[in-house]
Amino acid sequence: MKRLFAALMLSALSIGTFAQTVKFTEGNDLKFLKDKSSIAITIDYSKAVIMGMTEQEFGNEIIAQDSIKRGEARQQIVEWKKYLRGRLIDRFNYESEGKIQAMLNEGHESQCSADVLVLSVDTHGNLSAEVIFKGANGESAKTLIKGEGGNIGTRLALFGDGMRDLGEQMAKAIRKYSKGK
Repeated sequence: MKRLFAALMLSALSIGTFAQTVKFTEGNDLKFLKDKSSIAITIDYSKAVIMGMTEQEFGNEIIAQDSIKRGEARQQIVEWKKYLRGRLIDRFNYESEGKIQAMLNEGHESQCSADVLVLSVDTHGNLSAEVIFKGANGESAKTLIKGEGGNIGTRLALFGDGMRDLGEQMAKAIRKYSKGK
C-alpha cells in the first residue's frame, strides 16, 4: 500500500512539474505537428541574459576561463553554441521516441520548425526560452518553456544541462499537445 501511494505521489508530482514547465502564450495546442516526421530548430541567444552576461560576454568568459585553466581553449569551448545545440537536439530526438526528428535549420527540408529564443540562464543553468512552433501551412503556437540545469560542473556544462532539459520538454510538449485533430 505504501508503494502504491508513493508511486501515485511521484506521478502526480511529475505531471504537475511538466504543467509548469510549458506554458502557451499564443495558441493552445500543437495539433498541426501531428504525424510530422521532422522539425527544423533555430536557436537564438541574442536577447539572453546568461549568468548575468550578454551572449558575447558569456562566450568570451568561457574561452578566457578555459584558456587560463588549460593553457589554450579547447575546440568544444570555442564552439560553445555548437555544443549547446547538440545537447538540445540529441535529447529532443531521444525523447521524441523516433516520432519526429529534430535537426538544425540550416537549409534542411522540414515539415515544420521551432524557433527557440533563449531569454535567461541562471548560474545553475536553469533557463527559460520562448519557443515558437510553426507548421507547414502557417499554423503556429508560442510557448514559454523552462529547462532545468544542474548543480555541479562548469558554467558551460550547467548551461548544457539546461539545454538538454529544454530539448526534452520540447519533445514532451509535442507528444502531449499534438494529439487529435
